[in-house]
Amino acid sequence: MCDKRSLLAALILAIHCLHTVQVHAAEPAVTAIRGSCRVFSGPNSGTAFFVAPGDPATVGRKCLLITAAHVMESLGGEKCTVAFRASVANQQFERRPVEFPIRKDNAPLWVRHPVLDIAVLGVELPEGIDVHVYSEEQLATEKLAEEGKVTPGQHVWIPCFP
Repeated sequence: MCDKRSLLAALILAIHCLHTVQVHAAEPAVTAIRGSCRVFSGPNSGTAFFVAPGDPATVGRKCLLITAAHVMESLGGEKCTVAFRASVANQQFERRPVEFPIRKDNAPLWVRHPVLDIAVLGVELPEGIDVHVYSEEQLATEKLAEEGKVTPGQHVWIPCFP
């Protein structure tokens, strides 16, 4: 069991680290955080990330929202809300909820993979949000594993909403 002095020392160290660490957008952890968001409807929610279909430089704000199929199936109604981050003054962020249609006349607007627990929804990202959109080349494939570029014990960054 920790005493009060140990807890205070840990808190001071944590605060010091939070104020002194330089964050660079190219760092994988920062990219993973910027690349994830929360998707929800009512009490049900999950994590999603975005992939540009084709060249990210030419697709504009159109992209694919990727999440687990069981998440999309659990979301009731015609719309879901995606909790984005928006940059505000002094390098701070605020929550920016945006609604997207997920069904029309009770028919899903998203596509489920025939075997895997993956769902994809085409969306257009709103202006003013801070989100990293992944390119298709950034996704792991079976070919990468076959070529030994994805191996057991390798460090990976998985986008998820904290």
